Amino acid sequence: MKKTVQQFVIILIVGILTLIAGISFAQPPEYKGYSKCKGCHGKEFESWKEGVMNQEALKALMPGERADAKIDAGLDPNKDYTIEAECLTCHATGYGKPGGFVSTVKTPDLAGVTCEACHGPGSKYWRVMVKKRRNFTLTNLTVKGFLPLDSSICDQCHTPGCPMESDSMDYDEAAAHDNFEMRFDHPRDLLQTKK
Repeated sequence: MKKTVQQFVIILIVGILTLIAGISFAQPPEYKGYSKCKGCHGKEFESWKEGVMNQEALKALMPGERADAKIDAGLDPNKDYTIEAECLTCHATGYGKPGGFVSTVKTPDLAGVTCEACHGPGSKYWRVMVKKRRNFTLTNLTVKGFLPLDSSICDQCHTPGCPMESDSMDYDEAAAHDNFEMRFDHPRDLLQTKK
């Protein structure tokens, strides 16, 4: 009898651990914020910081910001659009998703259009990059949620349906990091973009 109880307890513990492992494995990747990216991708970070997709993308939604463009688009230039879900989906990284943008106070690293807005939430592929250093492939990253750049990613936000849409950010492969030197030599397939 004692052996049966022990076996049952062991089976129960193994079952619970398996369930926990399965649940944690099934968890979707979460957003980490640009501070996790800039350590290895400093040139990209500096370029992003100087560009228009940084926190300026969120700032453009604030009352009084880009008033002329808002008037031209038929919007109220004095309205606070930072509380509008349909605006935050594109002007803040991961809004409404696990670990995504909540506010500039709670999630400042996700304000604006950050690395993960284009490459996907990084909690899983970031671990691959850190653990494997330079010894990973694009496949290693994509199975963990990394999105290689192509025009379909840009087109998710740069759509005619947005009243503030601008043609100034059409997808340009040469501008999608090909103009940056990587910190380390990377496997060739990592540098390929989808066609």
